[in-house]
Amino acid sequence: MGSSWSDAELVTTVYFCSRGFTDSAVSRVLSIRGYCRTPRAIRRKIADTLKHFSSLQLASGSWDIDEVDMWLDSLSLDHETVNHLIACNRLDAYIADEHGILGFVLENLTSQSQRWDWVVSPRAIEG
Repeated sequence: MGSSWSDAELVTTVYFCSRGFTDSAVSRVLSIRGYCRTPRAIRRKIADTLKHFSSLQLASGSWDIDEVDMWLDSLSLDHETVNHLIACNRLDAYIADEHGILGFVLENLTSQSQRWDWVVSPRAIEG
């Protein structure tokens, strides 16, 4: 892909970063969705997005999840498409586990009202 980001890439990147995925993990998540972005490109895009949409962050520097969710829905994609892009699947959970962030991500998901339809450890699936 070129330097222009599609709204689908942006939605996926901002959502997963805001939920605790690392740049490397988001790069893998994008890859399984058919996009190719390096961790460095993801870092740059997040920095640029936060520069232009500072309301996505709280004063503490952490993501404002409610604001992120509203912003994602304000992009050109319809609500159903956004939900499809950000629905965590088993591969996403495996990626989080491989990157050592699964516990953190699951904690975030259970402590806030998230849009993931399921929350399960990939190890529970293997059983």
